[in-house]
Amino acid sequence: MLKNRLNWGPLLLLLLVVLTSGCATGKSMGSWWSQSSPQFTGDTFETALSDAKTSKDPLKRQEALLKIQQMAGNIPEDRIESTAAYLASLLPGEENPFMRVAIIETLRLFPSETTLKVLEAGQSDRAKEVRIACAEAWETMDPTRAIKALQAILQSEDDVDVILAAIDSLGKIGGVDAQQILAQYLEDRDPALQLRAMESLSQATGRDLGNDVREWQEYLKTGETPPSAAPSFAERVRGWIY
Repeated sequence: MLKNRLNWGPLLLLLLVVLTSGCATGKSMGSWWSQSSPQFTGDTFETALSDAKTSKDPLKRQEALLKIQQMAGNIPEDRIESTAAYLASLLPGEENPFMRVAIIETLRLFPSETTLKVLEAGQSDRAKEVRIACAEAWETMDPTRAIKALQAILQSEDDVDVILAAIDSLGKIGGVDAQQILAQYLEDRDPALQLRAMESLSQATGRDLGNDVREWQEYLKTGETPPSAAPSFAERVRGWIY
């Protein structure tokens, strides 16, 4: 599926509501930060937020995002949503795809409804690097929502690198639903996807069945490790190459 345009527009209204409600508390971003984290001053956090948005130098914006990432673990839970909304507001006007990746990598540290909507919208980004970052970020989100989103990616995405990232995330999330989706790739004619599916299944199940498709299929069907089966398609391809 060709990604011709960004799909960040629908987020703007949500961001406006979240940010406005945050301002209604009467506290600036800097004031609540200084009260909650003795490691960083309010000025440090507020400056990082400002630099991430207003600096004309991409390197300085990226440095600011890295600082925010380092501070993420100290942000009070009741401020995660407003912080996520602030970060998400940086995306619509950002033309540099690598900066959009950096924003996504920062935003994933602030799991919230805003973050989930950003990740969903990000799968329409024209830059595959951004779509990969979104696929990777799902691994740390709510499993039910994440598996649904990753399945949608696999159904609509044409770029193999994005597909591989989604398969990786399913393996890290684990669970029966993720395993069922991964099982569909065991017979894929692309050996890269087949091998990655088996690697992800190994991570999801805690079993090491190597690269034998039939063993994995039998295990997923019965829950028992079967006797060694014939070489998988991926193994045969590797044999032809090497």
